[in-house]
Amino acid sequence: MVPGHRNMHSVLFSFSFHCRYTQPAVERFEIDFFVDGLPLYKSSRTIFWPILMGIHNLPNAPVMTVAIFCGESKPLYAEEYSGQFVDEMNELQRVGIWIGKRHYTVHLRSIIADSLARAFIKGVKSHNAYSACMKCTIITERDGNRVYFPYGAPCESRLHGLHGADKYPDHKIHMTPLVRLHKCDIICDIVVAEAMHLFYKGVMCKLLILWTEGFRDLGCKMTRRQQRELSAHLRSLKLPSDFQRKLRELQYVKLWKASEFKMLLLVAGFVVLKGRINNVAYHFMLLFVAVTLLSTSYHRAK
Repeated sequence: MVPGHRNMHSVLFSFSFHCRYTQPAVERFEIDFFVDGLPLYKSSRTIFWPILMGIHNLPNAPVMTVAIFCGESKPLYAEEYSGQFVDEMNELQRVGIWIGKRHYTVHLRSIIADSLARAFIKGVKSHNAYSACMKCTIITERDGNRVYFPYGAPCESRLHGLHGADKYPDHKIHMTPLVRLHKCDIICDIVVAEAMHLFYKGVMCKLLILWTEGFRDLGCKMTRRQQRELSAHLRSLKLPSDFQRKLRELQYVKLWKASEFKMLLLVAGFVVLKGRINNVAYHFMLLFVAVTLLSTSYHRAK
């Protein structure tokens, strides 16, 4: 594993280069950090794991690179990956930073990562494992090949202090430097409500596979004719300009990207599915309405 790390002071100073004519009209920087793996080539195992940062209260500020780790897999240990970042962020939160003659405080606002990256940086089991919930101590159950969280099962909320004291041996895999990060509750401050894996590549993907490959006795599997008609309808759709990827036929569902599931769920599904799946399966509309309401503040009660 080959780490490449920039001192965070130098990152913020490089940002000050953009502000040499107009200093930021804020008193503190509220910073979001982004963590994920990025494959470089389809024919190579080489992968980048960058740590990026954006200043939330300065939306026009550029996204900046804090660190990049390169290797043939993700970093072996969270300490190797984020230890130096934690130490530098603690220092910045303690003393702030000067740009020109003006002093700015630095505040950690959020750490953003998908399910797999989030499990790695927290040093815990992934989302599909036994005792994998990052918020409470509920235990998963197995039904054949399916693993699920039983509804209404008794459990307790996880706590930052107990996590750092290794009180969750069934959940924790290795130590993480994030427990040393000041003003960061490793349970409450790392968000787990991530739409891509929960809604699009999660629920929507499961529904499509059930409707195309499921059992007829469930009352929701489409006939071959319905699947052909639906695939033809998907090919003929004229999509909104903010969706760059055309929807593929149902035979490629297992290869669909998250953006395709998102398009079907939020835009096209209630049109192309009507009349092609029965009323039992068309409770899809409940999912469509719920995700629409939760995906924007437009419908929030005033």
